[in-house]
Amino acid sequence: MSAVWRAWCCLVVVVALGVVTPTAGRVFNTSDYLQQRRTLLAKEQTDILASTGQAQVLTAAEEEVNKVLMGAKGAEMDAAFETLNFLPAQNFLTVVGEVEASQVYKMIQHMPKGAALHVHETALTSASWVVQEITYWPNLYMCYDAADHLLFKFFEVPDTSCTWELVSEVRDNYVDPQDFDDMIFSRLTLLTDNPDDLTSDQRTPEGD
Repeated sequence: MSAVWRAWCCLVVVVALGVVTPTAGRVFNTSDYLQQRRTLLAKEQTDILASTGQAQVLTAAEEEVNKVLMGAKGAEMDAAFETLNFLPAQNFLTVVGEVEASQVYKMIQHMPKGAALHVHETALTSASWVVQEITYWPNLYMCYDAADHLLFKFFEVPDTSCTWELVSEVRDNYVDPQDFDDMIFSRLTLLTDNPDDLTSDQRTPEGD
């Protein structure tokens, strides 16, 4: 039996007996440990509720608004079960109009944080700008990996991790450079005239 295994067995026996005596001379038993653990977990749960707003006490006016919001949410959930038309489970590109027409969505837009619904997209540049600007910068290389994902990277000298080609040279090989730009745009976005043809399930875009 190894020394480590013997030490482990001794520790298990001591804990099972309910007494552990540290070098400082303080004595802790199992019930003390379990009580401290329960206290820590309770505090953690309280902190989580506070940080996520779940423990927030609403004013009378806020309670009324919340009732209206939850009523609209419940109605949409009930309708989804009856018709099996659950918008979050469908291709977003095909149901974005229905989402924006949803009563719940409209209510959230009027709430204090509702105005921040579009913050992410306004903080981003457009895919068109990326294609028309960045892909024309010097020293930008492109490559298709084993999964046919299109990769871009700037190099002084390309490495050997992939078969890198200078983007400007690839574009020059096209009869119409716009065709090349359109190809890049299509690889950077999910925009299509036929969204249902883009993917057969919800996971496919995530893997591309």
